[in-house]
Amino acid sequence: MDLKAYCADDLDSVLCLFRETVTRVNCREYSPEQIAAWLGPVTDDVRAKWQASLLQHQTYLAWLGNTVVGFADMAATGYLDRLYVSADHQGEGIATKLVTTLMQAVPMAVYTTDASITARPFFEAQGFHVTKQNVVVRNEISLINFTMKKNRREKRLNLADKEVTQLEKMKIIGLFRKEGFTGEYESFQRVSGTDREFFVVMSNEQGIKALFRASLMLNAVEFQYVLDDKHTFVMKDDEAS
Repeated sequence: MDLKAYCADDLDSVLCLFRETVTRVNCREYSPEQIAAWLGPVTDDVRAKWQASLLQHQTYLAWLGNTVVGFADMAATGYLDRLYVSADHQGEGIATKLVTTLMQAVPMAVYTTDASITARPFFEAQGFHVTKQNVVVRNEISLINFTMKKNRREKRLNLADKEVTQLEKMKIIGLFRKEGFTGEYESFQRVSGTDREFFVVMSNEQGIKALFRASLMLNAVEFQYVLDDKHTFVMKDDEAS
């Protein structure tokens, strides 16, 4: 896989990959109506706007042979505008290489992006953290995304040095009760790189343990997975890239 700078002749390949990825990948978190609103029509005006921004930004394409399998672009301000990887090549490190290359090409103290629900976990793994949740309306259809930020020189929070306070635990338990969850709270750990999100291990009446993610910013609880012999929860305090 090779990365190459974008040129005007690549527009059709980029638009095709964008539409295919949204249709096949983002459909896990967005409804068909939301996907249709996200994609919109491919008019001459739309093509012209894409071309102008892709040429103005630092834009790189990931090539596998003669096929574009990913692309990303970043403004001079450090705003990561787009990041898409082919549905057939997810999990191969393409997105990480694109983002790393852009950050090297655009050295800034702070980077920002507006990430979809689908892309949020990837950006969190790259050291970004959510600053706010947005509701974007397109063709009278609402879509959720998240404004995220990364400080280039900032290390992730040291969980050992910043324990979850009793007040935070009470608020987290309140979220679980609001969502109807019952059980024993085994542990609370702060998500690295954020002050408002936490990993919580709970066990039910049958003694089955599960990992949840609780957000005091979004007032929401998300189930992650059941903890068993094959799934153990280990927090690592790696330095943000």
